[in-house]
Amino acid sequence: MLEDKTTARQRQRLYLAAVAAIALLVTYKVIDPAHAPLWLDLAVNVIGYGTPAVASGTAAAVVKKQREDGTVE
Repeated sequence: MLEDKTTARQRQRLYLAAVAAIALLVTYKVIDPAHAPLWLDLAVNVIGYGTPAVASGTAAAVVKKQREDGTVE
């Protein structure tokens, strides 16, 4: 969704913020730890990477690597 409207750097920061926010919500027992992967999948799909497998927090690392390699600006 946001892939067309954001740069790779912005998406990387959004991924990190989403992972941190979900971790805090789990820590403070706002969401059940069993549901955390579902929330991460949702965040990744909304931000724009679109691959639920990267919802474990590696989306930001993938984008960072792509930016370093020059694959993504």
